[in-house]
Amino acid sequence: MAMQQQFQRSLKSIFILSLIAIISACGGGSDNKKPPIPSDVTPNAFSFIAVTGAAVSSEVTSPTVTISGIDTASTISITGGTYAIGTGAFTSTAGTITTGQTVKVKVMTSASNSTAVTATLTIGGVTGSFSVTTIAADATPNAFELPAATGVQPNSVNTSAVVTVAGINVAVPISITGGEYSINGGTYTSVAGTVSAAQTVTVRTTAAAAPSAAVDAVLTIGGVSATYTVTTIADVLAPTAQILFPPPVSMTEGNTILVRGTASDAYSIKSVKVNGVTATTADGFANWQALVPLTDTTTLVTATTENTITVVTEDDAGNIATDAAHVAITQAPITSAFPVINGGNEFNTAWGLALDQLGGRNRLLVTDDSSNITSIDLTNGKRSVFATTSCNTLGIAINSIYKHVYASCYDQIIDIDIDLADSSQMHVHSNVLYKSISSLIVDIKNEIVKIISINDLDGAVIATNQAFDNFSVLSDAKKSIPNAANPINNSYSIVQDKAANRYLVSDYSQQAILSIDASTGVRSVFSNSSTGTGDLFGVVDDKYVSAIGFDEHNQRALVTETFSGKIFAIDLATGNRSLLSSVTSDNPYNVVNNSYGVAIADANGYAFFSDADLGAILAVDLVTGHRVVFSK
Repeated sequence: MAMQQQFQRSLKSIFILSLIAIISACGGGSDNKKPPIPSDVTPNAFSFIAVTGAAVSSEVTSPTVTISGIDTASTISITGGTYAIGTGAFTSTAGTITTGQTVKVKVMTSASNSTAVTATLTIGGVTGSFSVTTIAADATPNAFELPAATGVQPNSVNTSAVVTVAGINVAVPISITGGEYSINGGTYTSVAGTVSAAQTVTVRTTAAAAPSAAVDAVLTIGGVSATYTVTTIADVLAPTAQILFPPPVSMTEGNTILVRGTASDAYSIKSVKVNGVTATTADGFANWQALVPLTDTTTLVTATTENTITVVTEDDAGNIATDAAHVAITQAPITSAFPVINGGNEFNTAWGLALDQLGGRNRLLVTDDSSNITSIDLTNGKRSVFATTSCNTLGIAINSIYKHVYASCYDQIIDIDIDLADSSQMHVHSNVLYKSISSLIVDIKNEIVKIISINDLDGAVIATNQAFDNFSVLSDAKKSIPNAANPINNSYSIVQDKAANRYLVSDYSQQAILSIDASTGVRSVFSNSSTGTGDLFGVVDDKYVSAIGFDEHNQRALVTETFSGKIFAIDLATGNRSLLSSVTSDNPYNVVNNSYGVAIADANGYAFFSDADLGAILAVDLVTGHRVVFSK
C-alpha cells in the first residue's frame, strides 16, 4: 500500500512540472521582459607611489598593484615605460588584464640629475602614473689627502699614495699644477680632464735639484684640492776634492807651488781654499787652481823645509771639509836628494820610464846607466831595486796582457824580459839585427803582441814577437826598407799612436818628429820647423828633441828638447806645436833639461819626465806646465 502511494505522488509531481513548463513556454500569464545584465570592464582606481632620488640612467620598477572592479577582461596599455602582468615579461605593447591580476611598471630614469620621467598605465580607461625623479647632482667630492714624501734624492721622480674618488655622483673636473696625475693606473698627464666616483688617482712629481727643498703638486677634483709635497734630503756632506798636481810627495826649489785639482758635491760648492788661498775656477770648482806660498819665502831656497798642502771645501749649506785633500811638498835646493826616506837605492842617471799599475801595483820603473832597474812607489816616492840586469838598460815598456816588462841593453845586442810579479823570472834574448836600441814599445792588436824597437845609430825600426825569436825590419832608410825617403838618422824615443796606426819617433839630428806607418813602414815628417805651425824647435847642436810621450787623453804627443828646458805639445791631427812647459818668469823652477823618458799619469793629471843630468824624475802638470821633483 505504501509503495502504491509513493508511486502516485511521483506521477503527480511530474504532471505539475510539465504543466508549469507549458505555461512558461507560452509566456506565462504576463507581457513584461527583463534586459540582460552588461559586463563591467572599468576597474577601480589604482595608483603608483612616486620615486625620488633615483640614480641617473637606471631602470626603476614600481611596486605591484592588484586590479579589481571588473568582471571581464579589460584593455591595458602604457606610455613612457613598460609594464608586466603578474610574473610576465615587461612590455610596451597593449594587451588585456582581468580582475585579481597584478601589474607593475618600469621606467628608465633621466640621464640628468633632478629630472623626472613618468610612465602612464591605462586599464579600461582608468589611468595611473609612475613618476621617478633622479637624484640631485653632487659634484663636490669628499676631502682627500696626499701624504708628503720627505728625504728623497734630488731630481728623483716620486709618486703619491692612491686616492679613491668618493662623495660625487657626476663626473667632475680634475686638474693639477706642479706635477702629473694618472686615473686608474693610466698614462700620467698634466692636461685637465674629468673623473668619476670610485676611480683612483695618483700624482707624481720631480723633486728639486737642491737639498732640503720642497716641490708641491696640487691636485684639484671638483673644487676640492690636496697638495703632494716632496722634500729632498738634507745636505750634510761637504764637497770632496782631489789634488791633480803636484803628486802626493814632491820637492821644489821655489817658494810657491801652483796647486791644481777638482772638487765635487751633490748640490753646490761655495768655495775651495788651499792653505788659506782661495782657488780660482771657471766651472764652479769642478776644476780649480791656487798659487800657494810655501814656508820658506826667500827668493833662493837654501835649506830643507817641509810643507803640507791642505784643501778646505765648503758648500752653500755650510758643510766644511777641513782636510778634503792634502799633499806634502819639500822645499830644497835642486841639488838635494829626494825623498830622504830612501836611505839609498839611488839611480845614477834616469833614462826610460814605464808606469806599472797592474795587479794593484802603483809604481814607476826607471832604467839607468847601471845594471839596476829602479821601482818608485807613486804614493810616497820611495825607491827600491826592481831588478838587477847584466847590462846598462835604456828603453823600457810593459806588456799589459802577459804582465811582463821589457828593457833594452843599449850597449849590447840583447833585450831583457822580466815578470812584473816576480822579477827573479828574467830572460835574456839576443837581438840578432841591431844593437844600440834606445827605446821600445809594446804593440798589442787582437791580443797579438809585437815589440817595436828603435835603433839610435841607424834609425831603424825593428819588430819582434813576444818570444823574441822572430825579428824583422819594419823601416830602415839605409836599407831602403820600404824606401829611402824621409830617413830617421838618430832617435832616442818611439811611441805608438794606435788610432792612426803609426809610430812617432824623435830624430835629434834633424830636430824633427817622424811618423812610421805601422803596417808598411813608410816614413813621413810629422812635425818640424817647416811642417806644422806654432813654436819652433831649437837649432841643432844647441838643442835636441829627445824624449817623446803619447798623451792619448789630450790627443797630443809630448816632446822634450834637451838643454832648452822646453816641453812641446804636438797636436796629433795637425802636427802643430805649442809649449806645454818652459822656463818663464812665473815658472822658473825645477827645469827638465836632459830627458829621455816620459810616462803619462792620466788619472793624476801630470806626466813623469826623466832627467839624466839631474839624476831625477820630475812631474810636470799636463795643464799648466808647472814642474816639481818627484824622485832624485
